[in-house]
Amino acid sequence: MKTKNFNAIDKTIAKMRLRKVSQFVNKDDVVLDFGCGYQAFFLKSISDKISKGWGIDYEVENDVSFKNLTLMNLNYQGNLPFEDKKFDKIFLLAVYEHIPLESTVSLLIELKRVLKDNGKIVLTIPTPKGKSVMEFLAFKLGVISRAEIADHKKYYSKEDIHGDATKAGLCLSYHRYFQFGWNSLQVLEKNND
Repeated sequence: MKTKNFNAIDKTIAKMRLRKVSQFVNKDDVVLDFGCGYQAFFLKSISDKISKGWGIDYEVENDVSFKNLTLMNLNYQGNLPFEDKKFDKIFLLAVYEHIPLESTVSLLIELKRVLKDNGKIVLTIPTPKGKSVMEFLAFKLGVISRAEIADHKKYYSKEDIHGDATKAGLCLSYHRYFQFGWNSLQVLEKNND
């Protein structure tokens, strides 16, 4: 996904998404923003609330640290460069739908590895209900990023996310629709087995 090509509508939609997920940020959390985009907008917006934040994305131009944030240029290939149980929260905001279908469960397993036992993985993902709307806005009207929508591998239902989470040894502890049901917000946690 190329967030550098986002227009004003793309950015407005992203800001709406960020307001939804900010409720899951607690003071002094150690946070990973997987797919943070070149600008790491979410991490920057919560930097005063968290202890430390890492953002990883292939769009990050150079590894850089400032304040309590570290941004890393990383094209994820199956392993994260972090020790086990490092993060309180891991965020994937409009990212999961871009992951190849054969890699979603293995990604969740790797995220589970770096998640603290009481941590949470927070995702926002477009739904099947949103598919026709997003494609119309991108391909017919051209008012949102065509490249981003064209890169969507799947539009996920609650059952799809529950299935992937279960295969990865995670449980779906929270699920809500927003933006007229075109998007969904999920929270995954480690199973207590």
